Amino acid sequence: MSMVKQCVLGVLLAVVAATAGAEMAEINVAQQYGVSFLPLMLMERDKL
Repeated sequence: MSMVKQCVLGVLLAVVAATAGAEMAEINVAQQYGVSFLPLMLMERDKL
C-alpha cells in the first residue's frame, strides 16, 4: 500500500473514531437480575 493511501486511511479512521466517541455521553444497560448484574445495582444504589 502506498504511503499516501496509508495516510488517508489513517486520517479517515481517526475522524470516524472521533465522531463515534462524541455521539454518546452515557451508556444504557438493560436491567436484568442475577449475579452478573449485582455490581450495576450497587453502583445505582450508591449513586456512583
